[in-house]
Amino acid sequence: MDNDRVTGTVNKVGGKVEGALGDVTGDTKTQAEGKLNEAKGAAQQAYGQAKDAVKDYADQASDVAGDVYEQGRRYVEEGRRRYPDAERYARQGTEAVSQKVGESPLAAILIAGAVGYILALLVHGRS
Repeated sequence: MDNDRVTGTVNKVGGKVEGALGDVTGDTKTQAEGKLNEAKGAAQQAYGQAKDAVKDYADQASDVAGDVYEQGRRYVEEGRRRYPDAERYARQGTEAVSQKVGESPLAAILIAGAVGYILALLVHGRS
């Protein structure tokens, strides 16, 4: 439990007691201060609850991210086990493309643009 929640609850109860004391004694200043302290306590309590909720959601998100990362790692390991040559082929393909792009960067840009345009047409169609 967040410290603001505890402090807010204490201040809220204290404000109620102070307000009740003002009611009994007929002291309007004490009544007003009690209401003010009660409101401050309620606000601090709400702030603490909000902090707790954010912390809980952040912890949950972190857990989910860890689970997703672990599942991805397992998929990669399974892929490496099933297709041991795939990583080598991908590396060779990357090196070959990098070499061609290095030799002719303008042609690579034009080809990439044309491929992007064709993919956009396939995805979105002609309007």
